[in-house]
Amino acid sequence: HILCTDSSFLEKAENIDPSYCDVHQQFAHCHIQQGKYLEFEERLTHAVLCPFTMGQSVPLWQRYWKQVTSDPRTGEQAKRRMDKYQAIVNEAIRQEAEREKAQQVAASSSGATNGDE
Repeated sequence: HILCTDSSFLEKAENIDPSYCDVHQQFAHCHIQQGKYLEFEERLTHAVLCPFTMGQSVPLWQRYWKQVTSDPRTGEQAKRRMDKYQAIVNEAIRQEAEREKAQQVAASSSGATNGDE
């Protein structure tokens, strides 16, 4: 894959727009092909958090962690890494839920004042 053999294209995209979260899934695919598992785990976590790549990344996340945590030799280390990344995902979910709740409260309170006029 051209993006994996010359990752400068991905790096350039990330440098131009650091909020372009789609790039994490591309990096993750490259890292897994190159056997860079720790880098893969980091990028996969970011891909799970990206609304544009979440649908494809979550099943990969589930399959990957199920496999690596079941390894009798390295499963315990993998479980600790998984827990670390799961905490990041959980925190992002919590923050998003709070943001949505705040928007709902703001919308309902502005609706109440508009209805009184």
